[in-house]
Amino acid sequence: MENKRSTQSIDFYVGDRLRQVRMAAGLSQADLAKAADITYQQIQKYEQGGNRISTGRLYNFARIFDVPLDYFVDGFESSQKRYKKKTNKQLMDNILFDKNTADLARYYHRIDKKMRKHVYELLKGMAEKS
Repeated sequence: MENKRSTQSIDFYVGDRLRQVRMAAGLSQADLAKAADITYQQIQKYEQGGNRISTGRLYNFARIFDVPLDYFVDGFESSQKRYKKKTNKQLMDNILFDKNTADLARYYHRIDKKMRKHVYELLKGMAEKS
């Protein structure tokens, strides 16, 4: 059985991933809410990890952003092992509010899907060797 702490951690992580992809796409919370047919307050709760995102809703977000469903959980396990002293929210805040990171994400989403996969694999490989 899963403990409450790890369940909350995944909720925060998924919420942060939602915020990352939303910001990379240049959408406001209101824009995403309209596309998903929910309120912007619900988007806020999801992004802050306050409300758990159902599988159906997560699938809808994946379709809106044209990302694989596992995008929202990919890297969770390693993030827990590497950064035990920092919360996921602190880490994501540092990453998300860096202008270069936001610009890089926007550029990434402008290239075609096949090329994105190659860029992703390249960056992932480089990060793993660091």
